[in-house]
Parts: sequence; C-alpha cells; structure tokens
Amino acid sequence: WSHEIKPFENLVHTQVVALVRDQRFLQLSKGSWVYATNPLESGEHHRYFLTLNSNSQSIVYKEFTKKPSRGSHAPNLDKDGTYIEFKNIIGIESENLNPDLTDNGLINIQSERMDVNKIEVILSNKVFEFYTHTKQLKNIWVDGLRILVADSKKDVKGKDANNSEAIKTS
Repeated sequence: WSHEIKPFENLVHTQVVALVRDQRFLQLSKGSWVYATNPLESGEHHRYFLTLNSNSQSIVYKEFTKKPSRGSHAPNLDKDGTYIEFKNIIGIESENLNPDLTDNGLINIQSERMDVNKIEVILSNKVFEFYTHTKQLKNIWVDGLRILVADSKKDVKGKDANNSEAIKTS
C-alpha cells in the first residue's frame, strides 16, 4: 500500500515546495524594512529597505536614518541601491538575539511581536548583516533567500551543462 501512495506523496511534496517558493518570492519582491543595527542595543537605529531587484537575480538595499511614515510608498532602489547578486552569496545564517528568560524565577512578559534575529548574508569577500524584529520577517528572508539562491545556482549549472553539450556536438 505504501508503494502505491509514494507517487502521490512526491506530487504533494513538489507542489508544497513550489507554493513556498512562490510565496517567498512575492514577499521578498514587496520588500521589507529591517534594522541596520541591533534594535535591542541602545542608541539610534538606522533602517535598511531590502527587496529583490527587477530581474530577481539579486537583492538590493539602501540605508535610511528612519523609516518613513506608514502612508508613504516603498522607496525605488533601482538607481541608488546597493546590489548583492545571488551568484556571490555563499550562505545565509540567522541567530536569535532575544534574551533567555526561561529559568530566572521571574514572570515572562516578553512580547511575541518583538523577536529580534540577526541575519547574515555571507559573500565571498564580506558579510552583509541586518536585523529583523519578528519571527515571520526572519523566516521570509532566510527561507526566501536560501530558496532563490539555490535556484539561481541550479540555473547557472544547467546553462553551463547545456553550453558544454552544444560545444561537444558541434
């Protein structure tokens, strides 16, 4: 019986992966306001606006001294944003920075709304880091970048294989 259900399980798995990929792509395309410095530390905190660039082969960001008011539009970063191409990304790491309040004998009133995570985008020559303030935002960027970076590297390998086949046959 389990042998007969295996193709169905594979189909469902493939569709779920495609759904998550599409969902993360849309979320990253809208862009996000994130912190440039750790919001748990005192001091003034600058923000980055991060988004996918128009060809979806890199992320683009720009630092701002403050986040604009709610009614304003997302900034256009095509002209003056900093680009990080997926082909240059070696890895994506995240670390939860919330203090551990589990066994100190005090009542825990920590809000679920403030869940600070440091995200590192590891490049061959540097590390770009930013901070998210919700678990959902962390998952969007970590999962989304991992999926898109892996997909872009598969595309490059596929093109290289096709080019080498064309050279062999000519």
